[in-house]
Amino acid sequence: VFDGKIIAVGSTEELKKFPARQYIDLGGKTAIPGFADTHMHLYQDCMDRLKVNLNTSHCVEEVLKKLKENLPNISKKNWLLGENLHADYLKEDRLPSKEELDRVSTAIPIMIGSFCRHTHVLNSKALEICNIMEHRSEIQKDMLGYDKFGNLNGAVKENAYDTYVLPHIPVCTLEENIERMDHYLQYAASLG
Repeated sequence: VFDGKIIAVGSTEELKKFPARQYIDLGGKTAIPGFADTHMHLYQDCMDRLKVNLNTSHCVEEVLKKLKENLPNISKKNWLLGENLHADYLKEDRLPSKEELDRVSTAIPIMIGSFCRHTHVLNSKALEICNIMEHRSEIQKDMLGYDKFGNLNGAVKENAYDTYVLPHIPVCTLEENIERMDHYLQYAASLG
């Protein structure tokens, strides 16, 4: 081992040819490099790659542009989903509103998620599908976002998202999951 890397393998006699400060006899045991658990959520990463990645956005208009660019890829039965948005990185220092998302489409449900996944913003179509207005009185007030006039701004947080939004987002079929994972595993294998 030199500079943290294995530079040669072989028998003790073969390795004695390399100058070293120290030789350690492993007594016939094997030395292998350390492995780090990257704690990768393989399936979640695969599914997230189907969403519009918003983590490099610097303003609301850039978010809307990225969503519009991906709109043609969405069928009528699916939602346009964006993830990893950092409100702190946007010059407006806030998440887009439902009215801004409605400028992308009012026919297709749109939902964007913050990088921490604690807050999601829905356009009017998605709010309608999820019956948020109908359930508004059941939802804890701070689990929904409001504008300065007291109107819903499209933000749905924490358990309100799990209860009222998540069940309405279309789920992939088994065949779609197999195909997507196959492509994703090929991609992951290409990285080494």
